[in-house]
Amino acid sequence: MESIAKRGMGALLLTLLAGAPAWAADGAGKSSAEADRAPAVGDAAPDFALTTLDGATIRLSELIRQGPVVLVELRGWVGYQCPVCSRQVGDLVAHAAEFRKAGARVVLVYPGPKEQVGDRAREFMRATELPDGFTFVTDPDMAFTGFWGLRWAADGENAYPATFVIDPAGKVRYAEISHSHGGRASAEDVLRVLADPAVQSLPKQPVAQRQWLDALKAQFMRVAPAERVALYERGIQDVAHSGVMEKAKRVGEPAPDFDLPDARGRHVRLSDALRDHPIVLTWYRGGWCPYCNIQLRALQERLDEIHALGGELFAITPELPDEALSTAEKNALQFVVLSDLGNKVADAYGLRYELPADIVAALKAHVDLAARNGDATATLPLAATYVIDQHGVIRYAFVDPDYRKRADPEEVLDALRTLKKENVRPQGM
Repeated sequence: MESIAKRGMGALLLTLLAGAPAWAADGAGKSSAEADRAPAVGDAAPDFALTTLDGATIRLSELIRQGPVVLVELRGWVGYQCPVCSRQVGDLVAHAAEFRKAGARVVLVYPGPKEQVGDRAREFMRATELPDGFTFVTDPDMAFTGFWGLRWAADGENAYPATFVIDPAGKVRYAEISHSHGGRASAEDVLRVLADPAVQSLPKQPVAQRQWLDALKAQFMRVAPAERVALYERGIQDVAHSGVMEKAKRVGEPAPDFDLPDARGRHVRLSDALRDHPIVLTWYRGGWCPYCNIQLRALQERLDEIHALGGELFAITPELPDEALSTAEKNALQFVVLSDLGNKVADAYGLRYELPADIVAALKAHVDLAARNGDATATLPLAATYVIDQHGVIRYAFVDPDYRKRADPEEVLDALRTLKKENVRPQGM
């Protein structure tokens, strides 16, 4: 089976090193007079990762597996602690038992400049003890706030106060956004939404990778200035027409052997690994790329199934081993991440391409590729995933110039199922 996708158009989305996208700049690109840029009722909610005052990371895609999420954006420090915010939090806390009964988790987001948001957030919460089911997180430099279309760019302001209800399928069921200091959703407003059994019911399967990818893309299109979108789309068109797709390895071709270090410096040779397993090989651009992180987490979720089918999973990145280790730890990856410095192995597979000059210039403001990759050539690998049988032959291939499109984990598992039925093993075994 071959799934080399057609050429696409897209945007090179800029991201923070922590994995939360650097959308504060992108999100503030459109004026508040334009159409609402926040996710609306019926939209798929973009995933996010935010940190508590104790340093724990919470992620929407993980929270909704347990039930609906009530997401509350506060104003943060605006020269004073917002009394309306305090009253809203007090109202929600007073109804904590009812939120628990509805199976909902309440997430309170406190935005502000990075250098002061922690201290101001602690000050805001000093007189409030949160009950079980409530989580208080900060949004340094309004990165989350900007990307969710909630950035209030007026002097002395941080965010438009807002409340969302997100169901376990990842869909927005309620959205109340105020463009003033008041106008907040009450606990009763939210509980009425949560009373709908459909909002509380857990889906039979976790939200698919495709939905998270599409939600990320849709929100970027809502918040990014038109000229930035146009710039990135021209960039991806340049890549698509560069000839790199014609060079990429395809189904039926032998997989080039390689020897690469993992995140802790241990070397892995493909030909050695194939003696024991068919190999799933996937490339990602770097830990700064939110689409890459979505894919890595989706593959981690299916890792037990990959192993049950006799396979092993390797991810390859052009980033230095320390950066690869950071990505693995951030996403709790339990598979091997390999560093391909200079994209040499990517080149052997026909996946290496040079970034257009205008995209390089745009990226420099957000991502120091040379520092992260230890390489000043400004090259990246295409979004690619292969399944390689134990004879070293490529049996499944997904290659696409549009980095927003990634191999469906179910297709990868189908390829492994086929190999297991065929019982393809090296000679002499």
